Amino acid sequence: MNYEQQKKDLILTTMVKYEWETVKPFFKSLERTGFSGEVVIFFNQVDKNTRRAIKMLNIYVTLIPFSQKGLESIFYIADYRYYLFNNFLKKYGYRYNNVLLSDVRDVIFQIDPFKANWKSDSITVAKEAKLLKENLWNTRWVLSKFGNYIYNQLQNEPIICAGTTYGPTNQILHYFNQMIHYLFYTDYVLNTDQAVHTYIVHTGKINPVTFSDNHHGPIMTLELENESDIKINENKQILLKNGDIAPIVHQFDRYPHLTNLVKALYN
Repeated sequence: MNYEQQKKDLILTTMVKYEWETVKPFFKSLERTGFSGEVVIFFNQVDKNTRRAIKMLNIYVTLIPFSQKGLESIFYIADYRYYLFNNFLKKYGYRYNNVLLSDVRDVIFQIDPFKANWKSDSITVAKEAKLLKENLWNTRWVLSKFGNYIYNQLQNEPIICAGTTYGPTNQILHYFNQMIHYLFYTDYVLNTDQAVHTYIVHTGKINPVTFSDNHHGPIMTLELENESDIKINENKQILLKNGDIAPIVHQFDRYPHLTNLVKALYN
């Protein structure tokens, strides 16, 4: 097979203990966009009915079971996923043009994510609506992982969400190398993937980097957004602050009215 001619775009994600109703918006919304790439899902403790429902979609999906054995069991899944993703992409990266790393429980797609306005030669990361010093959880994560000195360097920088990241395959592999190094080859601290993600972005460990924000997208990251700034059009689509349709909406479930909207759209 000539993979140079048949390369696909790739979405990488993980599912642990999720049922179909929880992840249905992710998959149903993606299906509606006409997405023609591949979704690779590393899963653990996902029931047969959920796996069957995913396989019945008009999306090319690869389901890969995983388990954490021995010392691997100490790693939090949000951290451990980079190890899984890296091993997969090192082996099969020649098959793919661009890669989107995405959470699954709280993400929907309103446009084919690979037809959004990405910068082609860059990693794109999602900038949140607050500075590091303005959010207690992110402050704790950075302090617990890196200590006061690094925190003081980063406290006036925007939080970078680890739930959605986009880039060409070769740059995503470099990103994985940096994430794995700072997660596992320095002192391991449980559940600090976002601290490491924020650190490597703001200290130039990955380059070039493009920032997606809630004004221009392509990713809209909502948890720290002012609720009054979240607009919905007459077609029940969530809008970026510039009035365009948000291609990718992350963390919609932090707002009850958006959760209800998404459930109604994708049930």
